[in-house]
Amino acid sequence: MSSENLCGKDHMNQTDANVPRSDDEEHMLGHGFYNKHSHEQGKANTYGLPLIVEAINQIDLRQIRDEFRIADYGSAQGQNSLLPMKTAIAQIKTVAAKSGRTAIPISVTHTDLPTNDWTTLFQTVLFSPDSYLTG
Repeated sequence: MSSENLCGKDHMNQTDANVPRSDDEEHMLGHGFYNKHSHEQGKANTYGLPLIVEAINQIDLRQIRDEFRIADYGSAQGQNSLLPMKTAIAQIKTVAAKSGRTAIPISVTHTDLPTNDWTTLFQTVLFSPDSYLTG
């Protein structure tokens, strides 16, 4: 694909047949494989959590008219996304309360490759006791 096509709309017209696939990518093996084997990656969250809190502290929530939107890029099967999302949501609620807002709607969008194990991701978000939905 040429650089011109990346700037135009040609890349949006690709069909699923054109999406690169790899059967040996761990996060795509399904059945929670990545969640069960990504504890080391999850430990890296501890470095980013203070940055999430600091970033949210600098946002003027009075400028948010509708909802606060959070994107989780490369969510895989979700286990390593729970704590950062929960941290962000808790801090948004804290800052909102301090600024006099009683409530602010928050939405989380998880993104990954089309071949991701989406079933496990949604089961993790819905049913994990560590989910951001529980707090």
